[in-house]
Amino acid sequence: PRDARVHGSYGDSVVPRMGEEEEEEVKKEQASRPNVQLYLKKIQEPLNTTRIRRQGCSGWPCQNGYLCDFCVLRPEWTAEARADALQVEADELRAQVAVLKKQQADVETLRRAEKMVAGKHWSEGQEKQLETIGGLVKDSKARIEAIEATRAKIAAQTVRDGTLQHLEALQARMDSRERELSRANQQVEALHQTLAVCQRDLRASSEELKNKRIMVADAFKEKSRAVQDVTRANARIEVQDQELVIKANQIVALIERVERLQGVERERDRFRELAELRAGLAQGVMDQVADDIVFAERVRDEHVSTVKKLTKDSKENKRMMMDQQTVVAKLRSQVQEYKNREANASLVSAALERRNKIAAGSKKR
Repeated sequence: PRDARVHGSYGDSVVPRMGEEEEEEVKKEQASRPNVQLYLKKIQEPLNTTRIRRQGCSGWPCQNGYLCDFCVLRPEWTAEARADALQVEADELRAQVAVLKKQQADVETLRRAEKMVAGKHWSEGQEKQLETIGGLVKDSKARIEAIEATRAKIAAQTVRDGTLQHLEALQARMDSRERELSRANQQVEALHQTLAVCQRDLRASSEELKNKRIMVADAFKEKSRAVQDVTRANARIEVQDQELVIKANQIVALIERVERLQGVERERDRFRELAELRAGLAQGVMDQVADDIVFAERVRDEHVSTVKKLTKDSKENKRMMMDQQTVVAKLRSQVQEYKNREANASLVSAALERRNKIAAGSKKR
């Protein structure tokens, strides 16, 4: 339908040129047109115009969305053809006017001759003949004027119809272009709005992602600090365990010493019994026994003071062990709290990753 609208309005037929070679030639011709003005000047040369008119419409470029040389020049040739027909008609009318003018000149000559011989030769028939010839001349003039007016009117109507058709086609084309342009503008506005919305969403998403990254970084920093604190706490616990082991060994040594001192007390009691036996056996050895008793009492006092001191040290060691056990319990509670924080941080990071995956899936959809 588009080809029929383009070519059918001029009344000629499109002869499609089939063949790859001819299409290549046309492509080369289309590609070798650097400037529109130079191209029009070139194809409007007489030799090129004659050649293009002889070749006719190539068909293929017009069907492919372009105009061939023949179709580019065809409106001018149509106007020339109309001008030629009008020129022929005007020549015919001029010839008829010349004939009528000659006839009118003959009539005028006859009138002058008739006036010259009016007094000598008067004839009623000649006067009627002259009147008839004058009427014929007037009728011919009126007919010629009517014919010229009719032809001018037909030509004007033809030109007007062609111009109106051309204007209607141009108006329809302009309306379609305006509708397409309005649709394109609406699409562009919609795309601009969509782009603005997408940019706003992207900025919001980037801000949210930035905040989430900051939260994750803080969580990782907190986790690393908690791990370091746990490591330090474990090291302190190990050191305190070693100190507790050392102090436990000292306490065991003190207990062994106390047991030895208790054995010494038992020996002192045995010595006392021996001294009493000695006192009962002989008075002579009383001085020696007294000295032994004094020595034994002195040793006992020393042992008692030593035992009291060891008991006091053992109490202090027990109190220190209780304090250390309290500190260990606090450290263990802190370790458990750090472990809970680490678990909460891992849960938060997993929830953030799951939320990011859900957001990415919703964006893809």
